[in-house]
Amino acid sequence: NTIGGEVFDKQDVFRPSAYYYYDYPSPLATDYLAYLLFQVEVNRKWTTKPIIPFVWLRYSYTAGLAKKFIKPFMAEATAIFPFFSGASGLWLWEDPSSFNNEECYANYEHFIHGLYRLSQFKDMFTGNYELVIATTAREYVDTQKPIWRAVAKDNFLLVAAQNPYAKSETEIVDVPIAYKNYKTTVLLKGYEVFLCKFDVNLLAN
Repeated sequence: NTIGGEVFDKQDVFRPSAYYYYDYPSPLATDYLAYLLFQVEVNRKWTTKPIIPFVWLRYSYTAGLAKKFIKPFMAEATAIFPFFSGASGLWLWEDPSSFNNEECYANYEHFIHGLYRLSQFKDMFTGNYELVIATTAREYVDTQKPIWRAVAKDNFLLVAAQNPYAKSETEIVDVPIAYKNYKTTVLLKGYEVFLCKFDVNLLAN
């Protein structure tokens, strides 16, 4: 009944899973991002070892959805957000029996595009940096507010934000971002995955 033991001690990496079970417009589908972040953040509370979650670009084995591809914005967010919660990498899992020539594999492009966007700021995840987690993943399930995470380094703040709880592709919301004495607002439209680096000196002024 405690965290630890011989197997725990021998593990050099932790691999939680973050498979998704519900598609939009199900009200449970909107928790996909909070669920993903929770898997990473709760494991970070248990261990300082690297965390590399398993992710899949299809819905898990739920009646009516089994092996159907997730939404494109979900694939892109899945590639970006775990690193803002402390993941050291991602393990993209696939079931070889799922492949057939009739399917559209565009979701892999959306996933890779997310990784590419994040790679433009790879310097923010090296050296001395700080993860900015103002609201726990679990709280988002209750509040259903737009989700944001950030990484602070030197005089810069890299912000990722998305509104998985949007009512439509055209809904526009303002998301307040705060880090120490710095505050700004991010504008989100629909389910877009926002990623931007801010100069905190400019924000302070």
